[in-house]
Amino acid sequence: LIYGMGHAVYSSSDPRAKVFKSFVEKLSVEKGTEKEFRLYSTVERLATQVISEERRIYKGVCANVDFY
Repeated sequence: LIYGMGHAVYSSSDPRAKVFKSFVEKLSVEKGTEKEFRLYSTVERLATQVISEERRIYKGVCANVDFY
């Protein structure tokens, strides 16, 4: 279980999370936390693959607004 991964309606991508992620990326540059942002981006990328494979979810899994 990774909080912020998966959504009942948005399976391939959550448009709200995409917008939020871009703001978080800009904020990470301003605050000097780019390393943490890259970690979250890596977790987002890998978690979607692992969750889909391990739980055999065929509709897709994506980060939602709670993730960032």
